[in-house]
Amino acid sequence: MSEKLLSIQNLKTRFRIGEDWAIAVDGISLDIFKGETLGIVGESGSGKSVSVLSLIQLIPNPPGEVFEGKVTFKGETIFDGEELAQIRDRPEYEYFSDLRGMKRSWASRGFFFGWLVLHFLLGIPGILPFIVSFFLDAYLSLKLFFTSPQKEAMDLYRESTYQKMRDYRGREIAMIFQEPMTSLNPVYTIGMQITESLQP
Repeated sequence: MSEKLLSIQNLKTRFRIGEDWAIAVDGISLDIFKGETLGIVGESGSGKSVSVLSLIQLIPNPPGEVFEGKVTFKGETIFDGEELAQIRDRPEYEYFSDLRGMKRSWASRGFFFGWLVLHFLLGIPGILPFIVSFFLDAYLSLKLFFTSPQKEAMDLYRESTYQKMRDYRGREIAMIFQEPMTSLNPVYTIGMQITESLQP
């Protein structure tokens, strides 16, 4: 049997529209083996381009995201929705998790200015103690109200995915645009694009 180059399992992509999500790719699954050619055919707006952009992790975020499924290229996992789900299950904030939206913002301001008021009420003299107190106040305000294990894990995940895809894009996985204006160079023909992508 030929070598399996690409495996896509239940890939799903969505875009945020206001407070809701619109599903653009809903559960694509396929395998491509060495020597095979796959053609994706559909009406305008049916999700052809979004499917391919999801594969190579080029969906703009925000407003879109690949949120479920698994993509494997030459045995290496490019995207794993289960890993992403585990990250989303982490707490959004490390402290005071019940505070949401403006409540968190107002609470952080109350803490910050309350600290400064306390500093003056205690009558601590000198500019240096005030500077130290101010920066400590700012640090604790950020630490207590805006430390997000979920965001930190998500940033690491996206950076890892970006590093993986940077090694593949253009060298082993390339996108050939069918419209000259899409490449921002009208004289850069499709034939030239294909030749360039096939050159070692």
